Amino acid sequence: MLAAADPESTAWDLLNHGFSDGGTARRVQAVTALGSIGPTPHVVNLVEVALSDKSDKEVTVRQTAAAVLGEMPARSAIPRLKQALDDLSAEVSFAAAQSLWKMGDQSGREILWGVLGGERKTGPGLIEGKVRDAKKTMHSPTTMARIGINEAAGLLGPFSIGVWFAEDLMKDKGAAARVLSAKLLATDTDPRSVQELADALEDKSAAVRAAAARSLGQRATRADIPKLVPVLNDSNDGVRFMAAAAIIRLSEPPAKPALRKSKKAATPPAN
Repeated sequence: MLAAADPESTAWDLLNHGFSDGGTARRVQAVTALGSIGPTPHVVNLVEVALSDKSDKEVTVRQTAAAVLGEMPARSAIPRLKQALDDLSAEVSFAAAQSLWKMGDQSGREILWGVLGGERKTGPGLIEGKVRDAKKTMHSPTTMARIGINEAAGLLGPFSIGVWFAEDLMKDKGAAARVLSAKLLATDTDPRSVQELADALEDKSAAVRAAAARSLGQRATRADIPKLVPVLNDSNDGVRFMAAAAIIRLSEPPAKPALRKSKKAATPPAN
């Protein structure tokens, strides 16, 4: 059980472990949770580290990082996203192109042309040189199907985290509707919505609990942090990480911890 004497530090510790963990699922969930905190310099820096980690054999971490930067949105990360357009993974380059486009940068239009073209023969000069060679897999039915599945699972934020809750969502036919409801209530001004979201933290579906924690981070106040503290001990990694991110987002003043020397780890804020 995690101690909750200092919820913010405990939350950072939890995200540190997930961010530096060797398991793909935990890193994806930690990166997604970090993105829900908002585009603070420290958070953007951490997500950029995940995007830059070419040693990671699982491209899902880089793909998630690219998507998270666009959702925040982190305009300071535009140069790094432009570099990611040349990632050898089609999924990563496509996510980078999407994020750039959301922030008004059309550098990835050739990638979008490639996706739109699908199996059609592209005309001369449409996708040339290194970009063309790196994106050959963009026309792979398997790759395109994977991108489509990931996008469809995006109710919890950037598409990739939804994949880790896919089985949970399939088992409970009503879970997707509850997740969507939690997401929409994040912008509601009625005080009752905060309590309804807090109650949803005990939902039988991990996907719903994660969505409720995410929305509380956007909708609640510092006074509501105690509602999230018990969720730091949830049985599901993704739920715990999202609750940790919500606590950090709600904390005053905003956490701005210094980076550790380690490539993948963050440092909890000093008290």
